[in-house]
Amino acid sequence: LPLLVFDQFEEVFTLGQVDAARRATARAFIDELADLVENRPSEALRAELDADPTRPEAFDFERRGCKLLLSFREDFLAEVEGLRGRMPSLMRNRFRLLPMDGEQARAVVASGGALVAPGVAERIIGLAWRNRAVAPTAEEAGRIEVDPALLSVICSELNLRRIAQGAAAIEAGLLDSAEREILVDFYERALQGLHPGVRHFIEDELITAAGYRDSFACDDALARPGVSAEALDRLVAGRLLRVDERFGVRRLELTHDVLTRVVMDSRDQRREREAREQAERDRAQALQETQQARQRLRKSRRLTVAVAALALVCIALLGLVVDAYRWASNNFLPPDSMLALQRFRLGYAPLPKLVPIPAGRFDMGEQDLAYQNKLPPESKPYFGVPGQPGVAWATGFAMSRHEVSYAQFDYYVWRQHRAGQTTLRFPLTARGGREDQPVVNVSLAEATAYATWLGAQAQQRCRLPTEAEWEYSARGGSRSAFWWGEQIGKNQANCDGCGSDTDNERAVAVDRFSANGFGLHNTAGNVLEWTCSAWGAEFKGQEQRCADPTDRAPRVVRGGSYQSYPDNLRTASRSDVDPAFRRAGLGFRVVCQ
Repeated sequence: LPLLVFDQFEEVFTLGQVDAARRATARAFIDELADLVENRPSEALRAELDADPTRPEAFDFERRGCKLLLSFREDFLAEVEGLRGRMPSLMRNRFRLLPMDGEQARAVVASGGALVAPGVAERIIGLAWRNRAVAPTAEEAGRIEVDPALLSVICSELNLRRIAQGAAAIEAGLLDSAEREILVDFYERALQGLHPGVRHFIEDELITAAGYRDSFACDDALARPGVSAEALDRLVAGRLLRVDERFGVRRLELTHDVLTRVVMDSRDQRREREAREQAERDRAQALQETQQARQRLRKSRRLTVAVAALALVCIALLGLVVDAYRWASNNFLPPDSMLALQRFRLGYAPLPKLVPIPAGRFDMGEQDLAYQNKLPPESKPYFGVPGQPGVAWATGFAMSRHEVSYAQFDYYVWRQHRAGQTTLRFPLTARGGREDQPVVNVSLAEATAYATWLGAQAQQRCRLPTEAEWEYSARGGSRSAFWWGEQIGKNQANCDGCGSDTDNERAVAVDRFSANGFGLHNTAGNVLEWTCSAWGAEFKGQEQRCADPTDRAPRVVRGGSYQSYPDNLRTASRSDVDPAFRRAGLGFRVVCQ
């Protein structure tokens, strides 16, 4: 049985799209490949069989003629999955390249032959395994895990050093003190020629303050200053970054943990340098302003006291404007946020308005039996099937009237900065802007911290809602698919197919659409909302309580977003998201008791 292997299959999506002729050739190749994968006659063969009734006798249509293996880089997985509509069988068997063990890594290094001096291969493996150029012991041999991409980077960097020294082989001396230098050289070479904003993005978003790897959505990364698709492609191809798809979202992260130390050192040095440069600019500006003030004073000796006082007021106002502009720039905020800063200083304190939710009882999950019967088995957990009857509250609670807005969250961050907690960052600006737009790009921990802070301001106990509290409140006393009825209708919500002018484009103001029976806005559509409950495919009680904050299990999100289809706005619709994720279509609201 023949096995056809297509290596570097990703070039169909790169070199195969260079010009019109290659695109046509690639399309024809994909058409033939689809017929082969699905074991169906091509259009040309169909025409031949139709034209000659005796031709079918020459074919055995029951026999599968071959097997296929497609090999490609993991960051092209989304493009390959895009072919699933033409080749449904394509993704039934998928295998990921896993870390190498010690023997496999040794075979790779040894393939360099005479380029690797005797005894050096084991030290290279130690460097790739735990960033120490020391050969693993016999006891450690069974525990070795080496990342293929990282080993490739280290071997490449060592070979560049060999060439630079004119050596015939990679000797042991090249590895002395190489733990940091190799990766530093690799990191700096990867960023050479790119916009400084790319370095800022990597160092500020892809590692935490403590120096651990973090991930960031590709689409959100492209919204950062200086970050382009071409730059990200270059870093992925150069193996500094990798792309991982989680829950339908492509996310960027460093290829390996050993790179975090290098990136964190570069970040700290850059920030120290920027702080010194900013201090120098501030001193120079202060000196210039002082000299200008002295000149104005010398010229204005004959002016009245009133004119002098007016000048001082103007200087003070200018200082406020400059300070507000710096504040907005340093926090990657749009210029219109300068007004919000002044409003906060003058006492403007936007806090969520709470709506009382009465005690009561309801049946949780999808209530439409006909709709349940149409769902495939794998989709039923995402609509709460089977349901949970008779969920009850003996006492009521209060829930924020709508999603927490940017203005409300910005005020919280501003207050925290004034209190000295400057590590907390203002969330990235969404496509619709800030102010009365729902705040997004916040993780579960950040949303939880806001709720705790709000409780201290209101002298109540505030938190994120449980999944059961959220559905009870979102229904507003109804049992229908949506709180307003069984059909999505038009202009009732914001989604992909809801009939509004912002469908699948951006979020809208938190109070744009009508309130439900309990007085809550936007419980369907606009942005998804965090709950504090851990995800479970079935209702077994976890939906009625908050998960342990230290538990990193996925949390339930509810409500659908402006990018969701109408069925995902049904009140029973639910999904799961990693607690550390920040997404452009994911916000939250709070409950207080």
